[in-house]
Amino acid sequence: MNSESAVVGQAKFGLVIPPGHSAITSIHVRQRKDSSGQRIAVIGAVQVDQASVDHIRDIIIPVIDRVCQPLGINPSDYEMSVKGISAAALHGLDFTVSGHSLDLAFLMAALSVTLNFPIPEDTVFTGQVATVDGHFLPVKGIPEKLNAASTDPSIKRFIFAGVDADASAKQLSPGETDKVRRAVIEYQDRLDIIAVRDISELLPLVASEEELSLASLRSGYFEGESGNPTFGSPVEKATMHLVQGNDLRFWTAEEGSLLKSDFKKARELFHVFVEYFAGIRAYPSGFGDRLSQLIASMPPYTKRKPGIWPLVEMKDCLSLSQLAAESDYPDVRSLYRASFGDTGRPSPGVEPEAPSKIAGTVTTALLKHLIDELSAESIARNLLLPIDTARAGYVSDRVTVEILRSS
Repeated sequence: MNSESAVVGQAKFGLVIPPGHSAITSIHVRQRKDSSGQRIAVIGAVQVDQASVDHIRDIIIPVIDRVCQPLGINPSDYEMSVKGISAAALHGLDFTVSGHSLDLAFLMAALSVTLNFPIPEDTVFTGQVATVDGHFLPVKGIPEKLNAASTDPSIKRFIFAGVDADASAKQLSPGETDKVRRAVIEYQDRLDIIAVRDISELLPLVASEEELSLASLRSGYFEGESGNPTFGSPVEKATMHLVQGNDLRFWTAEEGSLLKSDFKKARELFHVFVEYFAGIRAYPSGFGDRLSQLIASMPPYTKRKPGIWPLVEMKDCLSLSQLAAESDYPDVRSLYRASFGDTGRPSPGVEPEAPSKIAGTVTTALLKHLIDELSAESIARNLLLPIDTARAGYVSDRVTVEILRSS
């Protein structure tokens, strides 16, 4: 679904430049740390007209707020810049972006930077965010934008607010609607063209299941409450899509990484998982058992490949073990053993490794980690330096001076 190249906080959109020219450009969005309550600011050389800025502030940012607030994520203020309008320079235009062509691109770029998931660079967005509930309407110039996208070798997908959503609003005339439908047919062999009606249809097209799982871990809503994703407004459905199934998404991503023998990625995924639970100061119930089940299901040849063990780094195992309650101790033991391939569940037709061999491997790795932590440098940094600092800052209320005199 997603391209191999993806970035956080950037999205491409199609733009019609009078008279009759079109271009694919990009919008870059960042969160503002010190904005004095200004929800959106435009920076950079390309100007955006005030009506478009007001629309972003009054409609699009409230959509983002309504998606994120149930996840426990506070509202953000943003700054944006439009880049790459080379066509304007070629025609000597002092160009200002106006209208709603950038709406979908801003929406996805802002969600990307807020929730920390990447946007595929091979995708173009265009369409109007029409309501704070997340409904979309089509914009003018879709045939021209399709033409521009089809001539850009980096573009593979074109996502737009479909003309069928225009039944009541009549943004497009009947003639314009017919032109859009003909253009879709004309370019469908060159682009993956997808029409969407609202944010609940758009979001699953942009962020993969793995990316959503990682976003939930990094942004702190991995274990969020779920509801019924088939009811409610588009915004509510989008939020439910973000919340639901992150545990399954995570383990599916781990399984996929292992089947591809991408052990580095598998360890990175586990590290993000551990960081989340370390951040909330809780041991992930049943983690060791789940890891054992995953390893037991792996093909034997995968488990023999060099570089696979440990799957969970020893420092991450130690970090989690410090959070375990007494009732978690058996699972912690399973976690240590499973990290080195001992599941207690021999694969069918495969002789299990001797328990003493696995235990020796785990013990050796654990001792190595502890010895590293007890190095002279570590002791000096974590023990002796704080003691010396405390001594230097201590002021005694009584000083005894002994003067030695020679007789």
